[in-house]
Amino acid sequence: KLLIAKIHGSINWLYCDCCRRTFSVPITQVPLLALQVLNPEQARDLYPSSKRPRLSCPSCSADLGVRLATFSYQKALRTPTFESSWLEAEKALRLARKWVFIGYSLPPADFEFKYLLKRVALSMKQRPEITVVTVDDLKQPDDLSTVKRYKRFFGECGV
Repeated sequence: KLLIAKIHGSINWLYCDCCRRTFSVPITQVPLLALQVLNPEQARDLYPSSKRPRLSCPSCSADLGVRLATFSYQKALRTPTFESSWLEAEKALRLARKWVFIGYSLPPADFEFKYLLKRVALSMKQRPEITVVTVDDLKQPDDLSTVKRYKRFFGECGV
């Protein structure tokens, strides 16, 4: 069984601040979500001919918003959307014997996720096998090489 965790959110997720529910739209409709991010004045300036209303929650009719955690030192991860994703990701990591990271560079600013990974890895009786799928140049300096960053973080033997 393969589990995929999007712990930083997803561009096709919408969130209701009122009833705290998360919704997703088909990935093909992501370009239509621009109006959910913009305030009404920005939407009028950028899309003057658009008559498409903002999407609202089917349960309570409040406007839906977009939540993404960027790779910065200041993230707002204490929303229910992220908390539930992170809890599920932690459970899955604890049960998995193999962790595969696809296109994730393990950036220094993502210290909260790195702490989660380290905490889970160190608590396991048998450390997970770690595979990193990336476009990387191993001749780059250590701080720029994704593979070297993973090996430094998890140890040479596990990556």
